[in-house]
Amino acid sequence: GKEVAGNMELGRAHQLAVELTRELNPYCERIAIAGGIARLKPQVHDIELVAIPKMVDEQIGLFTGVDFPDEPAPQMSALEYVDWTRIGRVLSGGRRNKKIEVGLESGDNIVLDLFIVLPPAQWGVIKTIRTGPAEFSHWLVTPKRYGGAMPAHLKQRDGSLWNGATQIITPEEEDYFRAVGLTWKS
Repeated sequence: GKEVAGNMELGRAHQLAVELTRELNPYCERIAIAGGIARLKPQVHDIELVAIPKMVDEQIGLFTGVDFPDEPAPQMSALEYVDWTRIGRVLSGGRRNKKIEVGLESGDNIVLDLFIVLPPAQWGVIKTIRTGPAEFSHWLVTPKRYGGAMPAHLKQRDGSLWNGATQIITPEEEDYFRAVGLTWKS
């Protein structure tokens, strides 16, 4: 497919991000604007949202759990039930990341880049990394011995921080900063 177009003025992008957030909110426990819009960049090239989906019973066949009435139905992200084609052209539709090209009446196009926080991923990690900017996010996850911020005993994997096999719970960005030994500035 064709490469997706470029820049949008912050005010317009923010307004569109708010509309998309409102539309997706019923499917989410939590959703927030990240990326360049959150950093108030004058021009942004995409709309980045981070979401924790509501978990709902997976539909098996026509009826949930009818084949196995004693077993709880497996849970899945409510975001899997969104008709993404109503929002735009689906560029990628993974469980943890969806890219949707949103075409506007003005003829402009912008990509919605939705980052979905599913276990073991943590909101604090994904929101921090996706708010960026990219150089800062790269520095955060780079080990100190290579000039980054990540302490030697920690690793970031699968959207979460780990100390060996122990997951470090980071429900908020502040928790992520504290865990890697940095001061949080809101």
